[in-house]
Amino acid sequence: MNIYMVRHGESIGNVKKSYHGDEELELSEKGIAQVRTLKKKLDNVNFNKIYVSERSRAAQTAELLGYKEIEVSEKLNERGFGIFEGMTFNEIENEYPLQCSHWLEDWRNYRPDKGESHSDVAKRVYDFMDELLENEKEDVLIITHAGVMRMIYCYVMDKREELFWKFSCDNCDMAVIKYEYDNLFLHSIEKLEGRG
Repeated sequence: MNIYMVRHGESIGNVKKSYHGDEELELSEKGIAQVRTLKKKLDNVNFNKIYVSERSRAAQTAELLGYKEIEVSEKLNERGFGIFEGMTFNEIENEYPLQCSHWLEDWRNYRPDKGESHSDVAKRVYDFMDELLENEKEDVLIITHAGVMRMIYCYVMDKREELFWKFSCDNCDMAVIKYEYDNLFLHSIEKLEGRG
């Protein structure tokens, strides 16, 4: 089985460099152009199933790629940042200094008010991957978010959550993970042309 993963195109929140998980944001003009470029790479791949997060930026990416038959999964949603939603790191540091300090001290387990911890996200993403490997046999596409893609990389690395920050993930990055002979491995991570 080949598992293709794509991060949605650039959103308005990505331009601001703010934390957006649950908040709904449309793609920017640049994001729309990114998806159109990515489409050329995916047009010749026939997917058995396409999984998309609940967020509109992922759905908009799927639509621009030309996919209509999709399966929406909340397990692929970006981390919910709760009271930090829509804020940059500097804004969080200034408005919530105590909470920000706790977050930095325990980044895996700290849960902002009305949000999720890093480990909460790991659990649901790992559950998704366990189910995927058990039930799917053909090529699939996952359209999701940077945090989820990094968490799936951790899953491939024997569920080592501490490796989360060892991977970059830009808008419209595409990764291919292969599952052969009960072995899961990262085959490739591809950037859009003209980017480092």
